[in-house]
Amino acid sequence: MRCSGFGWSAWVVLAAVACSADSVDTGGRMSGIGAEPAPAPGQDGTAGTPGRTPGAIIGADNPTSLAGEPMMLPPMESSCGSTDITVSRVLPSVMLLVDGSQSMLDPYGDPVLDMPDGGVADPAMQGAAPAQSQRWTAVRDALVDPDDGVVAKLEGLVRFGLAVYGTTPQCPLPLGTLEPVLHNYQAIEASLPQQPPGLTTPTGIALDRIVDLLPDPKQALDETIGPQIIILATDGDPNSCELPLQNYEPSIQAAMKAQAKNLRMYVISVGQDAAEAHLQEMANLGASMDRFANPGAEVYYPEDPAGLAATLETLIGDELSCELTLDGKGVKQGSECRGLVTLNGEELECNGPDGWSLTDSKTITLQGASCEIFKNASDAMLRANFPCDLLVE
Repeated sequence: MRCSGFGWSAWVVLAAVACSADSVDTGGRMSGIGAEPAPAPGQDGTAGTPGRTPGAIIGADNPTSLAGEPMMLPPMESSCGSTDITVSRVLPSVMLLVDGSQSMLDPYGDPVLDMPDGGVADPAMQGAAPAQSQRWTAVRDALVDPDDGVVAKLEGLVRFGLAVYGTTPQCPLPLGTLEPVLHNYQAIEASLPQQPPGLTTPTGIALDRIVDLLPDPKQALDETIGPQIIILATDGDPNSCELPLQNYEPSIQAAMKAQAKNLRMYVISVGQDAAEAHLQEMANLGASMDRFANPGAEVYYPEDPAGLAATLETLIGDELSCELTLDGKGVKQGSECRGLVTLNGEELECNGPDGWSLTDSKTITLQGASCEIFKNASDAMLRANFPCDLLVE
């Protein structure tokens, strides 16, 4: 289920299930969501939710009181009593592959004179543009502006990496590569110079290097690796390190390699110079479609710097969702409302418009306001507890 907010869609969250009858170690898998034991119904002075299993205390083999003293368990309906589902975020990795060619100093957009014949390119706007309208500056601000940049906003929820491609002082990645990690804003901001490294556009060679760097999310041993995303921002046709001649094939081959490795790629054009057919093929491959699919995947053409920032925020936000996948045993559908789900200590309504629902036996989906809170805060604390008799394989 997809939720509102920034228009964001699915990303996978794994959960570990633990109860006294079948304990699973969940240590070391938390990232951004707390896991303190929740009070049992009535322990915080409330009576708990009617219909929920009595004495559903989390923890379970050797429970303690809030003061740390051993505590006797009340009678349970089964030997297990309850299950505590500890949710850990599996975060997307987003590799920002940014064109650093000389043409990135050109104006953003396509300025024209207001003329009766429809206008022609304004000669005064050709070549280097004022800094505030350069393509490079627009990309840089959209990424690392301290207030509105997408990396600044989402660095706690997305593993960001960066590679600027060009030819000076070395080709194809003159500034090196920052691998995707959480809280990478400062490193990325420092690695994006005020001017692009310049000269030609070795897109294919650079993309091939990045594809080699990123793991295949379907083959990785670490189940929490999450989606691997490449965002390609370019303003022109690809060429090579040596000659400024158009050469599409290395880019196509690199995109096919990314597709075979289960990497997703979005294509953003920040200029008017790249061949539309080539960008369409790249976008199709990035969306796991046939190279020549028609209609194909969307190629993004933001009209101005503000549109570029909004596009980046939407695309990256689309990798986040409010669907939480339970690892191990699932929950019996039809009886899930006997369980307790809280967000930041507040109980959420089962099947409520701003609460949670059981999409299938292994998927909890947050809805409405709770969805927005969860996906927009890296420190959101989600907790769930179910009677053990609701467990299903």
